[in-house]
Amino acid sequence: MCFPQWYTGIVPRLLSGSWSMNRVVMEVGRSAVNFNAAVGIEFVEWELAAGESVVFSYRDFVAMSGGVKLARIFSLRLESMLLGKMLFTTATGPGKLVLRSKGNVISGEEEAAAASIPEHRLLAWQQNARFHVESELNVLDIFFSGVYLRRMDQDLV
Repeated sequence: MCFPQWYTGIVPRLLSGSWSMNRVVMEVGRSAVNFNAAVGIEFVEWELAAGESVVFSYRDFVAMSGGVKLARIFSLRLESMLLGKMLFTTATGPGKLVLRSKGNVISGEEEAAAASIPEHRLLAWQQNARFHVESELNVLDIFFSGVYLRRMDQDLV
């Protein structure tokens, strides 16, 4: 058991159960390690380039490679506030970030990723990604309907 970057996001990590993790050291001659998800859960691997930052939630956090740095950021962008919070968790590469998803995953390279989706279905996105907000402009929809977001350009989600 290890406590990677224990000083980052203490409260959300405790609440989501991602405070401690198992450490796997891959050495020559050692057998492979297999991770299995529960039924209906998929693992998503995001290979982060050097300096690339991805926003994610600790509730979906499974694993990371040793070079990934975790951080918390504060954002007052309109899109951020529509997600219901102002503090976000980021992972910065180089390295691999592994998240879990309930249901099928649509990644940024797929054509379906350009469609609008409800905010609760966003698993992770590049920190500099921009979104179009899609909603009806009447009082009932503003207060009682969810917000749908559509990525701009080729941003990865």
